[in-house]
Amino acid sequence: MLRSKIVPLVVLAVASVAPALAGGATDTAVRDATRQFATTGEAPVIERSDSIIYPFGESQPVLQCTPLRACDVELEAGEVVHGVALGDTERWITSPLYSGDPEALVPHVVVKPRDYGISTNLIVTTTRRTYHLTLEAPEKPKGSAESDGYVRRVRFYYPGDMVQQWSDAAQVEASLAGRRREATVASLTGAMDPGGLNFDYKVSGSRWAPFRPVTLFDDGHHTYIQLPASAASSDAPAFLAKTASGDEVILNYRMNGSWIVVDGRFERAELVAGVGSSRRTVKLTNRGFESDREGR
Repeated sequence: MLRSKIVPLVVLAVASVAPALAGGATDTAVRDATRQFATTGEAPVIERSDSIIYPFGESQPVLQCTPLRACDVELEAGEVVHGVALGDTERWITSPLYSGDPEALVPHVVVKPRDYGISTNLIVTTTRRTYHLTLEAPEKPKGSAESDGYVRRVRFYYPGDMVQQWSDAAQVEASLAGRRREATVASLTGAMDPGGLNFDYKVSGSRWAPFRPVTLFDDGHHTYIQLPASAASSDAPAFLAKTASGDEVILNYRMNGSWIVVDGRFERAELVAGVGSSRRTVKLTNRGFESDREGR
């Protein structure tokens, strides 16, 4: 829904490139603005030397044009214009243009005022959305051949659509990650049903240890600890298990790719590497161990 306000122009640093905007272009400034929208709900207007980029649906676009100049309203690649309506058809002229790849043409609406000191509104309907713009032709300054209130081109970016696309992509990645984890678990344990596995572990201690686990579980017979990629370039940690009396026992383990596989289960253990000030310790606590013991 369009917010009834005119947002002041905000000048942002320009770099190349990632998300799509009107015309099929890509722009780091648009990505940053979309991130701001996702975080704060506010999408800035981006001003450039050759154009103004408005966030669609978040502010009222204003196109300032002068007589004897053609101004361009650039829409999104792939949109098809259904209709164009002008509030003042006597003193304003519009005409359609297309540019770009024939498979994803970029629609343009060219706007020309016939006089100075006039304003009206423009409505453009497309296959994707409806655009509402304010058109202004500023007063001609005294002693000047023409007004300096001239904007060559107005474009749009679509923060709402882009945030939704990012959200959809994140959900797909989360689903794929879950499937990859299930496949890995099955290959390690032979268990096709991860519901019988215990993931109720707490990891604490050194946050910056290169061997801090990313995944930890047991199947009742073995304990499986997945190390991050950074562990490949560091010394292998020792595995110390705490006995019921509080003593520490060094346990042997075997590696399966990035996984440490330990025979048996434990209530408390530590991964340790280094000595002195460079010593790093990661503590592992099996929170399901006590409840399992009580259930027996």
